[in-house]
Amino acid sequence: MSSNITFNGVTYAIPDDGDFNWGPDLTAYFIAIASSALQKTGGSFTLGAETDFGASYGLKSLYYKSRHANPAAAGQVRLGNLESISWRNNANNADLALTSNASDALLFNSKNVLFSALGLIVNADVNAAAAIAYSKLNLTGLVVNADIAAAAAIAYSKLAALTASRLLVSSAGGVVSVSAVTDTEAGYLAGVTSAIQTQMNTKQLRSVLTTKGDLYVATASDTTTRLPAGSDDQMLVADSAQAAGLAYQTYIDPSALFNVGIACSVGSNALTIALKTAAGNNASSTDPIRVGFRSATLTSGIMSFVKCTAALSTVISSGSTAGHVSAQECEIYVGLLNNAGALELCWSAYPFDENALISTTAEGGAGAADVASTIYSTTARSNVAVRMIGRLLSTQTTAGTWAVVPTNIQVGSLAKIRSGDVLNQQVYLHAGNGYGSTNTKIRRYTNAPLTATDMVYADSATNGMSVTVGKWGLYSISRNDAVVSANLDVGISLNSNQLTTNVSTITASNRVAIWEMPTTGSANSQGNVSATRFLGPGDVIRAHDNLAATDTGVYSWFLMTRVR
Repeated sequence: MSSNITFNGVTYAIPDDGDFNWGPDLTAYFIAIASSALQKTGGSFTLGAETDFGASYGLKSLYYKSRHANPAAAGQVRLGNLESISWRNNANNADLALTSNASDALLFNSKNVLFSALGLIVNADVNAAAAIAYSKLNLTGLVVNADIAAAAAIAYSKLAALTASRLLVSSAGGVVSVSAVTDTEAGYLAGVTSAIQTQMNTKQLRSVLTTKGDLYVATASDTTTRLPAGSDDQMLVADSAQAAGLAYQTYIDPSALFNVGIACSVGSNALTIALKTAAGNNASSTDPIRVGFRSATLTSGIMSFVKCTAALSTVISSGSTAGHVSAQECEIYVGLLNNAGALELCWSAYPFDENALISTTAEGGAGAADVASTIYSTTARSNVAVRMIGRLLSTQTTAGTWAVVPTNIQVGSLAKIRSGDVLNQQVYLHAGNGYGSTNTKIRRYTNAPLTATDMVYADSATNGMSVTVGKWGLYSISRNDAVVSANLDVGISLNSNQLTTNVSTITASNRVAIWEMPTTGSANSQGNVSATRFLGPGDVIRAHDNLAATDTGVYSWFLMTRVR
């Protein structure tokens, strides 16, 4: 009985002994073997499905080639340029392909397998996080300069970081290392043009100067020494007898005014006079004011130098006129007293005698400082040395009401202050015009061709003439007059209130000058008097007679001149 076999999916009957009609099946079977079985001669063998060789054996061949049109010409597995070998990933959810890229670099799962370019491993091939240990490198010896290609371009960031902001030096072994010198310290060398030590050797040691105020001085060419500081108020002077060529000496000039200034202000109709430095500040220990004084003992020629180191001021109170005249420019002389080594301010409408010891009257603050010749201070002082430090020129609408600050402030001694004064100012009157109707002994004049800013001339039919002094000074006064046939006393009075009394019988201290005609005069008999006096603010000069002068022409004149 025949047996059935299947070949390539077709069943064929294989005859047994005694079978009939087996020829066609067996012929078809042999033909199928010849046309569809794998033969040694090779050729195409198209499978209809995958072939499973089982779990025990596999295929063994010299090489395996893909169906790519142009596969590799050598190797055990021969693939085309776009083909890959793939594995299933560990999670069994994707393939991991081994391929090559356009640069013929081998890729696994789209990443470089060994290096990015055939030939050299470059800096970009090493990840910064790789942290490859030196022990993992298979080196036969030291890495030398020749081992590093010029094109390697190893980035500085791949080198181990050094201590920041330090100067690099070569060690004893010739290795670059970090020094203790910072970049800031190295910057101090900028601009150096020669050896620093050589320059330092020419400098002086600060340790030579041991005391505040010490100086370096030259004792010879290229030779220096220390000159110790002098004492307070000493001055440095040249002295060739000294090794240093200089010496400190005590130098006190009683006329010296060092760092002295004056400032004024008004408030509540009072005037404040403040001592200031030359810069306009209050004195201090670091910016003192120094003033020289004569001795407090008249028989002593020893001088003293007094310092002010704090604010100092004095006040002329509201109501105190200082002897000034309303609406007239008047003077205030400002001084400093040496009160047992302490400076105090004083003032007067008259200048001070710096060669004498003076006594002052307390201003009092009650508006009663009204005498031009009195020296006032905040507190009364007796027999103290004084220094004049300045003069104020003040014009107040009402004397005693200090509404405006002085129009001129001068600092310095009396000689310096008055050196710029306009002198020889004159009041000149002529052509007699009778006498006042009330002040019957006070002459009047028709013409006043010259008047002065330092003197105020007034004339009225009631009171007659008067000249009121505005500034302290030396004044020359003279007058001339004439009568026809009577005795005439021609006189000049000062601050008199006996203006209806003959000049010959008024209080003697008020009579400046008098000329008495000895006999009965003849026609145009003339009398002439003159005097020179120191006068101050508020002093009043009058042409004061006894009998009436009758001249109204050239023989009747009055002249008053400030000469100093």
